[in-house]
Amino acid sequence: MKKKKKKALHEANKKKISSEDKIYIEEQEEGEAKLVRDVLWCMQGIDGSCVYRSLAPGEGYVVDRTLAPKLSIVDRIRELCELGWLYRRIVRLCGDGRESQHYLLGTSKTLTALCSALREELAEYYRLIAILESQAALGTSSIQDVDDTEIEEQRLSLRRLAVWTMEPKERLKCMAAVCDAVRPNHVRGGALLSVLDARTKHGDPATRSLLVSLTTRAAQPMFIALKNWILAGELGKRDEDFFIFSTTNTEKVDSSYSFWKNKYKLRRSNVPSFVADPQLILNLGKAINFMRHCCGAKNIFSTDSKQAYFVLDDEDDDKIQDEATHKNKISIDSVFAYGNSPDLCTLVRERSEKANRCLVSALMGSKFQLMDHLKALKACLLLAQGDFTVLLVRKLADCLKPSASSAFSASGQHDIWTAVYSAIRGSNAVKLSKLEACLRVVIISNNSKGASSRSSGLDYAPPKPIDVVVHPQALALYRRLHDTMLARAFVEAHLNDTWRQYRLAERALNRLPAHIRLVLHRSALARGRMAQLVQALGQRYNTAVDANWAILVQQLKMGASLDQLILAHDTYLANVAIQVLLDPGLKLALDEEFSPADPVEETFTQDDCLSLAELLVAALQHASTFCALLTTYINDALVADHQSDRNTYRADLLSRLVTRLDEAISQFDDTSQRINTLLSTSNSLILSDFAIHLNASFSSFVKH
Repeated sequence: MKKKKKKALHEANKKKISSEDKIYIEEQEEGEAKLVRDVLWCMQGIDGSCVYRSLAPGEGYVVDRTLAPKLSIVDRIRELCELGWLYRRIVRLCGDGRESQHYLLGTSKTLTALCSALREELAEYYRLIAILESQAALGTSSIQDVDDTEIEEQRLSLRRLAVWTMEPKERLKCMAAVCDAVRPNHVRGGALLSVLDARTKHGDPATRSLLVSLTTRAAQPMFIALKNWILAGELGKRDEDFFIFSTTNTEKVDSSYSFWKNKYKLRRSNVPSFVADPQLILNLGKAINFMRHCCGAKNIFSTDSKQAYFVLDDEDDDKIQDEATHKNKISIDSVFAYGNSPDLCTLVRERSEKANRCLVSALMGSKFQLMDHLKALKACLLLAQGDFTVLLVRKLADCLKPSASSAFSASGQHDIWTAVYSAIRGSNAVKLSKLEACLRVVIISNNSKGASSRSSGLDYAPPKPIDVVVHPQALALYRRLHDTMLARAFVEAHLNDTWRQYRLAERALNRLPAHIRLVLHRSALARGRMAQLVQALGQRYNTAVDANWAILVQQLKMGASLDQLILAHDTYLANVAIQVLLDPGLKLALDEEFSPADPVEETFTQDDCLSLAELLVAALQHASTFCALLTTYINDALVADHQSDRNTYRADLLSRLVTRLDEAISQFDDTSQRINTLLSTSNSLILSDFAIHLNASFSSFVKH
């Protein structure tokens, strides 16, 4: 009934309209139909004949005023054409042509996924345009059977077009804003995902839903790469979007330490904002690859490491009997998706704990025996094995005598290694299982001012994967400590040999003139003072090694990851070096977060430490020179006693030796006095034990 009444009313109104008004209305309807057609073209980025883009910058769209005489119609048309402007901004990034920004930026998996998601959203926009065009065509239909009232109701006007495009316009604004945020800085990978993630914090539910949908689809390539890295330690070839990358080929890595520290790195700029702990993710994949390439393990996890589910509690994967009925079961495929950061963190933490546990157990276990290697380094390079040190110094001294074979000849090197092998077999160091296979002999020749001297020492060649803890920087510091400790041991051995020679020849020396006996008595007292200093220095070395070794053993037992093992060993070695070498500024060339515990207080400056170290080296040199001169003096004095016809020559020679002996004693006493003065002015705990013991030793010796 309502439809019939409306039709009757329409017929009555038509009769009242004059012929001129009818012509005017038809012209207006035809003009609006043309404007609607052009607006639909502009919404697709195509210029029409009546509505088109202005060539002048900032002018927007130009409208034919003959068809749109009213400003309200012009404003409505320009508002509708804003969809075309938004559309062109989107197509500029994700279009298929060569002018698109996606084409210019090259291949980026994340950007490609985002463009694909934008095209899917534009497909809905294209479908809307098709519906609107069909309605516009229906409004201009010339079919006679169609009633004018029905045509009037279905005709697409500018006002109806504005109503139809209100919601799509908001979606296009959101998509255009995303394109504008991505385009200027050419962001890609995790940086692009961070931009999208920041925009998802929106108050409008519809806009937030659209942005979450775009981010989810754009993040799919990153989550695929993340899944391969976490579960298998694999990286895609030339994947520049992922925030982890490989620096070199596995075959070119020369040591396990270089593999662990330099093989895989983080791209900080590519880490998405919703990834909580990228360093933990990096270490997880590094542990898997380290076990595979350096430890020879095929699979760090069990065969179900790529299982479809994981468990939120601490229960081991191998103990799960019925995953289908487990209450805390979560699909792994659902974890690797945008919006599941808590579950992803849980999975990464559980896998990291298991990977680190397997890696630490392998290094500390019976297969690689890290602790045995560290014991061998302590016993032989830090000379903490007393009986081995005594035998080593005695046998090396015999091999390096001027009368012995050249140390650089085949026989000389064989003699030196035989001496080292005999020292190992003759001491408790033989119990160290890894010693003989890794121990090396180093021979150094020093030529200065025409004089040639030879020295020998020990070195260590740790096998893989032990060299990840005992790395090249640590070995260099071990060699430096070994040279310092071995030099002190040689001086102590020379002092003991000199005293032994003096005691063996004491009865013959008592028959010599009084002035010679006076020189020998004065030399014996000086030798005692030197022996006290050298022994106090040796006790200080042993105390530094033993105290820090106890801490190292505790930290290795508590170590839960490879980085903690490396840090514990580096801290142990650095603290020993600081106390032995007296260098408070000493640091290993390790990662940025490494900083050894520095026990040197501010009251004892670095300059004072370096001065004390130089004084100790000078004191050892003076003691060594004194031993050589005293040995020569005793031998020449005994020879002069048996050669009465050459007493004049021997007297001159002995006089010169006495002068040099007095000079060496004076230099040592002066250096010793400076050491005592420097120690008495310091309040450092690192040197308090050494100062107290040294003063007590000197007081006891003087009193005796």
